[in-house]
Amino acid sequence: MKFTVKNPSMSSTFFPPVFSETGFDSIASSHSLKVAGSLVLLTLCFSISLFGFFFADDFYNIKNALSSGWSLWKLMGGYIIDSRGFQDGWITPPLSELKMQYFRPIFLASLLIDHAVWGLRAWGYHISNIVLHLMVVSAFFGVLRELIPGKRGMALFGATLYGLMPFHAMSVAWVSGRTELLPALGMMVALWSYLRFARGGGGIFYFLSLGTASLALFSKENALVLPFIILAVWRLVLLRPRLSFGWQLPYFLITIPYLALRTKALGGFPLPISSPFYHSWNEPGFLTWAMAKATCVFYSLLLHVPMIFPIELFLVKTPWLIVPLILVACLIAGWIVMLIHAGDDNALRRTGWLAVVWVVVSVLPTAPLLVAPFYFYFPLAGITLLYLVIWNRLSERGRPLWITRSRQRKIMAVSLIAFFCIGLQAANGMFVAMSREAKRLLGQIGEQLPAGTEPIDLYLVDSPFVTGPPKAALQLFWPKHLFKLYILSPYPAKHDWDEVESMIKRTDPFTLELTAIDAPYYSGIYGILTMGFSERAFIKEGREYATDGYKVKLAEVVQSGPYRLNFVKRLVFRFERPINSPGNLFLRYDKDRGFKWFEP
Repeated sequence: MKFTVKNPSMSSTFFPPVFSETGFDSIASSHSLKVAGSLVLLTLCFSISLFGFFFADDFYNIKNALSSGWSLWKLMGGYIIDSRGFQDGWITPPLSELKMQYFRPIFLASLLIDHAVWGLRAWGYHISNIVLHLMVVSAFFGVLRELIPGKRGMALFGATLYGLMPFHAMSVAWVSGRTELLPALGMMVALWSYLRFARGGGGIFYFLSLGTASLALFSKENALVLPFIILAVWRLVLLRPRLSFGWQLPYFLITIPYLALRTKALGGFPLPISSPFYHSWNEPGFLTWAMAKATCVFYSLLLHVPMIFPIELFLVKTPWLIVPLILVACLIAGWIVMLIHAGDDNALRRTGWLAVVWVVVSVLPTAPLLVAPFYFYFPLAGITLLYLVIWNRLSERGRPLWITRSRQRKIMAVSLIAFFCIGLQAANGMFVAMSREAKRLLGQIGEQLPAGTEPIDLYLVDSPFVTGPPKAALQLFWPKHLFKLYILSPYPAKHDWDEVESMIKRTDPFTLELTAIDAPYYSGIYGILTMGFSERAFIKEGREYATDGYKVKLAEVVQSGPYRLNFVKRLVFRFERPINSPGNLFLRYDKDRGFKWFEP
């Protein structure tokens, strides 16, 4: 491999000053002070998360980390999500068959470090997330400095805008969102180091880039996209004759030992079961689902319209809505393409296509699982770059922003940052509120637990699923007890918006009836955040599955809701042996009064 550019002064031939003056650089005096101010603003905006508790996946992630310990081999295969992390039995499909295993040893190791420092004090874990986010934003600022040289004000604006995006609340305010922060940090540093090396910064930057790229792979599998983004940078931004393809090849080669080690640790390439989080290509309606999901991803990424969660309701209740949504999305995408190609600035055009590649490629590996905004953490950096390209294109002579004075542009930029700050606070507040609800529920159960360390059969009826305490949470906070946890339904006790009462009763010693919702979401803020599981094809009459000690058969499925609630189902379960009297605890969750005694 021959790298012909040695002199950093030649970097201008690699990176022409493609961005026009837009008013940002006129405020770039005291630049270090402005960078510090940006980081302080980000810290203040996320400081509300310090009041939060653990939430949902946090419980079994920390438990998995503690179970793995500091054994490197156990850490490699220790990221496991299965039904036993939620409960022991009496669980409806597909949760009864749920088991997913991932290769994310650095993520688990980070939780071990936090536990060693903070114990189970949640605010310490949130501090770590905030620090990681600030590091990612700082690295992205470095990337923008290299991609748009000479425009420090615009690079700082872009990095600040990226750091304040409301969707980041799910990645920063939620401890488990660290699965996005860690690989993003590795990829950002790798990109910055690669660009520094390309500008003649020396071989140390190249090896730093390869090293951080490897660490990103050990944080999460979505770092597999980095070689393709590096290739796009080389192809679209750098002048290829001056930097041969051989310099890009090692980024692809390091994935070979990674995949081999991952396969060895996990025993193959395990895929999640079919659910709202994943669809097989041969499932009925796969094409409709894929088009709808891609459309909602487009709106959520580009326009920050949270359309990911209610997608199932679109398809179940008003599937025709997806048609105009797709048409409008195509019009917006076409306008962006025309805007990128407009004008004579070829360098700006190449930067725009780099942004598009960044977004599309970084979304693809997790596309089957795209239902949550924290998957957007790294792709949103590409969206930010696209924003900057669009801003500059609209600032060209004859364009809408060309006639806008520099002062007005500053006002527009500050207004946009303020708007993002407000949205971010609302999003952070929701996650803090839901995590504190989980803490309250755990406390209520803890008050009912008998003293001692004897085995406990804990029966929870209509327990909130994600915000509530699954089995991993009970084992985490009361490790001396031997729990056998049974959740009869993961759905709320009553849906006020439709007056549908949940129903759980025992009709005879062998039969249990309960009401469930055959859709992953329902109305209201609880529906947005709880992300329940849809049974889909798993709710079938005659289906059998095993619980802890006996088998259960789904004997009957009856649609029990009105037309607009056709996803409400009454399920009749038949047990192979009589249902014994309740165990040590048999509690029903009431939204207003917490847990109370319940006799089916």
